[in-house]
Amino acid sequence: MVCCNRTDTWAKSLVTRDGIDKLFVVQLNRKPDRCISEQYEILVNNKPVPHQLTPNFCSPLCGSGGVYEWEQDGHSFMLMYSRLGILRMMRGYRLFIDGIDVDTGLEFRAFFRQRGLLHIGFGLLMFVIGLALLLVYFFGTTNAAFMYSGISLTTFGVVHLFIGAITYFRNRRQPQDIPNNYYSMQA
Repeated sequence: MVCCNRTDTWAKSLVTRDGIDKLFVVQLNRKPDRCISEQYEILVNNKPVPHQLTPNFCSPLCGSGGVYEWEQDGHSFMLMYSRLGILRMMRGYRLFIDGIDVDTGLEFRAFFRQRGLLHIGFGLLMFVIGLALLLVYFFGTTNAAFMYSGISLTTFGVVHLFIGAITYFRNRRQPQDIPNNYYSMQA
């Protein structure tokens, strides 16, 4: 949690119900509340949007909050916090308009499947490195640093594998999502 004001801004040109091409600028102003929580203000084209956005810093894996949805000019907007980033720059609030991420252009489920696969790959890498360090300790040296590093990296890898598996399988394509003629269209 940072103890300073932050603003996230997204801009997207969309066609409204009237057939007019309109630029939507969505801003999320985050103000710290005693460095423990945050107060939010959502602006669409510099007009405040009443909302019930609450902080949830383990979203989307657990708990409620961290997500707010609204409709405007025939489009659905969803603002959500995503903790699923290996790097800090990959974390933060994401804006989905009509189910498409504004930053990446990925559909909602595809976005989280990609993040799940990223965690699975990172977890496998850490698990293999940790296992290699443990093998070096058991067969090559008596330095305890290899053992402790190996145990830590192996555990870290298993945790990331678990998080990635939850994310990937929670957002995989369900059989009811596939049209009846899907496989005949592929031929």
